[in-house]
Amino acid sequence: MNDTVPEKRTWWGAKRRAEDRTLSAGSIPPVMLSSTPGATVTPSNALAVADVFACVRVLADAAASVPLIPYRKTAEGRTRADGRLSDLLRRPAPATTQANLVGTMMAHLLLFGNAYVGKFRDTDGHVSQLALLHPDRVTPELRRGEPVYTVNDGHGRQSEHGTDDIIHIRALSTDGLVGLSPVRQCRVALGLSQSLAEQRPRSSEQACATCASMICATRSGPGWPRPACRCAPFRSG
Repeated sequence: MNDTVPEKRTWWGAKRRAEDRTLSAGSIPPVMLSSTPGATVTPSNALAVADVFACVRVLADAAASVPLIPYRKTAEGRTRADGRLSDLLRRPAPATTQANLVGTMMAHLLLFGNAYVGKFRDTDGHVSQLALLHPDRVTPELRRGEPVYTVNDGHGRQSEHGTDDIIHIRALSTDGLVGLSPVRQCRVALGLSQSLAEQRPRSSEQACATCASMICATRSGPGWPRPACRCAPFRSG
């Protein structure tokens, strides 16, 4: 294979060497040649990526600002409902507001693709509290056409529940049972963003060292080399 770069002529007839812009393993930064980009990005640590944190926070805050108001159909039309359901939505659990519940629910949907709302009952069997279950601790499956949710309490104990105990809110799904995690679907792009962020300080230090060596090699005389690096304005932090 001929690796010579062809020559081109300018409009006035002079010859000039064409610029070689071919990308190769030697010209691409090592961070862009990772064999498994995004392998370390998971829904649990994705918030460490600034773009993910900003997007999740905006959407979660927007959803939390919308009130949940129950309505009841009557002969006169739709009327606002009062009573147990309204009180439960207004105060889902002790030390938990409606905005906290909705905001966390949206964050679970954006990170994990699924949100599970547990219905906790009192001694009379009435739903007295609503609380979100961590998506990593809930495993849904179909049994005889009915969804069953296996919940891990984090201490090795498991329990099975049906739709009477858990409300499952899913994002985009391909099987109708489990929602797809946006983070897992975009893990390659997010992993590249994370790798570039980690590589930036190292590349900046290397650039400064290269700049200093070039100045020392090309400048001589009184006052040289100067202590200030020309690439200082581009360094991070």
